Amino acid sequence: MSTATPLPPSPPAAFALWNLGFRPFYLLAGAFAALSIGWWVAQLASLASPRIHLASPLWHARMK
Repeated sequence: MSTATPLPPSPPAAFALWNLGFRPFYLLAGAFAALSIGWWVAQLASLASPRIHLASPLWHARMK
């Protein structure tokens, strides 16, 4: 029979974002998505120009 005493619980992390490794990546992905949508709307409104110019059908075409 074991007489080992249980370990005390570890204190919670100061900020829940760092508790799991994938959480910062979800936060960064959400920020990137918001910035990308803003950039796309600016391009659509002709307020910002893309670095390359492609005709409308070629913009979504798969290039090999």
